[in-house]
Amino acid sequence: MEEKKRILSIDALRGFDMMWIIGVGAFLIQAGRAWGGPVGNAVADQMEHVPWEGLHLIDLIFPTFLFLAGASWPFSLASQRAKGYSDRQIFWRIVKRFLILVAFGLIYDNIFKFDWVNCLYNSVLGRVGFGWAVAAATLLLCRRLRTVIWVSVGIFAAYWLIGLIVPLVANPPGVDPWMPREVAVTRLLDNWLWAGIAKIFPGIMEIKPQGLFAGFGCISSAFLGMYAGLILKHDGWSPARKSGLLALFSLALAAGGGVAMLTGCPCVKPSWNPTYILVAGAIAMGFLALFHWIIDVKGYTKWCFVFQVIGMNSITVYMFHRLFDLKYTSRRFLLGFANMVPPAWFDAVIAFGVPIICWIFVYYLYRKKIFLRV
Repeated sequence: MEEKKRILSIDALRGFDMMWIIGVGAFLIQAGRAWGGPVGNAVADQMEHVPWEGLHLIDLIFPTFLFLAGASWPFSLASQRAKGYSDRQIFWRIVKRFLILVAFGLIYDNIFKFDWVNCLYNSVLGRVGFGWAVAAATLLLCRRLRTVIWVSVGIFAAYWLIGLIVPLVANPPGVDPWMPREVAVTRLLDNWLWAGIAKIFPGIMEIKPQGLFAGFGCISSAFLGMYAGLILKHDGWSPARKSGLLALFSLALAAGGGVAMLTGCPCVKPSWNPTYILVAGAIAMGFLALFHWIIDVKGYTKWCFVFQVIGMNSITVYMFHRLFDLKYTSRRFLLGFANMVPPAWFDAVIAFGVPIICWIFVYYLYRKKIFLRV
């Protein structure tokens, strides 16, 4: 397939984001534990998800990927319209992409094991597809940006209110609606949904909680990325002004997240609560501002080639990392080196090879100009 003109800062940030989940994060866990001490353990901890309240570096990977999916859409929409696609055709392309991402997510989470109870139906890719599709369809169908803004604000406000009101109604007086896990709206709605399904299909649909309601929070994360894309796409603004606007947007979101925490809504990734949306969005927006300033304002591009290669085939490398036993392959090549280091570092050396294999694979695709378009 032919390579399209792409936004380098978006591709570079997407590649930077993806590298943590294709093996760099796993390597840092092993290396941090082997290193030990406060610093080593702190590095390893940042590569493991917070069980509930709080935020580690690894907790930013998913919302940043979703944010960048939204950021790419204004460019894709303009490209499709320039090629003569009607809004109806573009809408069905949105639906098609959503369904493909859902299918990829099911494959990623081992649907072919036929373990219906433990299968994760609400997968990462499924959430990305859902959040992106709603934001993308809104920009497509609403002729005025003001309408898009009102829709996105309304969705976020409704999501916040439901997350606040449902736990207050369903639980005894005095229970914090955002904490702990069992009283959060995602768990409550999951329990009600699956309990109802189990009554209809007794013994068949005893599915574990999926956090389905949290998927609606992904819509707001996608909208934030889409607004970043609209800023980058604006022809009347200089690159420096675009970077500045992104930075200001990031600060505004961070301030919103701070206010939300002060009002009693902590930052909770598993429930994708409003504070998490604001904080993760602020960080993703800030990184995009930084990448855009370095790449498009200052013109420093060579340093990001490693990330660019990954970012241009992000779904491909994501699936490749999951579907193939790359640790086995790494062991085949690095076992001798691993035996030369202290035993505590053995697993770190083996883990080091996994992201290298992933990068070589996508670099080969890059050289052959093969890009998976979903």
